[in-house]
Amino acid sequence: MPLTRSKAAKVKQTTRAPAPHLPDELWHRIAGFLSTKDWVGASGSCRHLRQLQLEHLNITATSAHGSISALLWLAKQLPGARSLVLGGWIVKSALQQEVADKVRIAMQPALQSPEALSKLSILRVQLGPSDDERAKRMNSTGDLPHMGICLGPILAKATRLSKLELACVSAAGLPPLANLRHMALHLFRFPMSDRISTLLQNMPSLETLQLSHSSASHDSYGDHVEAMLVVPASVQRVELVNVFPESLVLNSDRTVVRLIGAVCCLEEALMGWPDVRGQLKGLRLYQRADEIPYSVDPMDESHLWDHVEVLQFMRAPASPVDVELHGLPVASLGNLTSLHVTMANLCITIPALPGLKDLRLDCARTLCMSFEDARVCAENLVGFEFVFAVICVDDTISAFFATLVTAGKPCAVQQDAEAPRES
Repeated sequence: MPLTRSKAAKVKQTTRAPAPHLPDELWHRIAGFLSTKDWVGASGSCRHLRQLQLEHLNITATSAHGSISALLWLAKQLPGARSLVLGGWIVKSALQQEVADKVRIAMQPALQSPEALSKLSILRVQLGPSDDERAKRMNSTGDLPHMGICLGPILAKATRLSKLELACVSAAGLPPLANLRHMALHLFRFPMSDRISTLLQNMPSLETLQLSHSSASHDSYGDHVEAMLVVPASVQRVELVNVFPESLVLNSDRTVVRLIGAVCCLEEALMGWPDVRGQLKGLRLYQRADEIPYSVDPMDESHLWDHVEVLQFMRAPASPVDVELHGLPVASLGNLTSLHVTMANLCITIPALPGLKDLRLDCARTLCMSFEDARVCAENLVGFEFVFAVICVDDTISAFFATLVTAGKPCAVQQDAEAPRES
């Protein structure tokens, strides 16, 4: 029976144009320009796009309900995923048992498929609630869940995983990861478990390792001390952020170490690691707001890091303290190639080191700077940047800039007109 004019018009109005017939490779390229959330919304109008498995996924769930929906959608995407970023991922204790079982049942077919996670090489996950919610729960219950729901099976199935970034309460649920090459592990709770060293032994391909803690609630070195940490010989670079093992063992003399933390904690930790000092190449120091302002003249403990190549002095957030770096000891910093200082008020004498190529000073208020040997510094420096509100000028600074002009070297100098500036 032929359609009447009114029915034909109605059909025409309700029919959507299908998505263009393009190769999946091109759709993947188009999806790369969109966030995962935008792609999910855009692909809802076409069955083919809904079934297309994305290579790069980035999901952030802000509620338990949103997390469940994301997990169920993710179950269909796992076979094609190459990189996966999961923010605010849910944990079992945040769900009713019935809901948790429902999520597991939905995930099982995807995880049991032979193709599941066969391509996944990069995984970045932050577990549990937001920082504010986590603080409330720690104050009320003293504990937080360790591993996100379904994350353990995902890690066990991802046999080709080469890079893992994980923020959680405990690493106790991590399975052996034979092909993992790069790992960054941030734990919310002190101290780290003794299992860390055991876990590392089950990662024979690991090349770079970053372990970090938050330290806002700890006031002394004793509060930060961890168990012994043994680093496998395969690891080439180690970075410890507010992590201070009682004993640090490096199984290779080629492993390069970088440390970040409060001055008091780093000094005491290095005193207990005499065998590690020769491999310490990067050091980032900050002063906490509750500590007495320090003056380095002539840096009494500098012999602890005399092999450092990159040295940074940073002002801690909301810290009112100032720093004086008079006469950085040349003999103990002979390997220094880069010096960065960010402070409110800064008084510093730049040492005449032949290897010092990179100098960056960021001062929110007053910068008082002089040079041990202006000509040597100007001739050796390759990259340098000075940011300040007010600067104290002396003869060595004039000689420094005169040498720069003669050598034809550019210099980045920025005066902040909004003094004083908060950092």
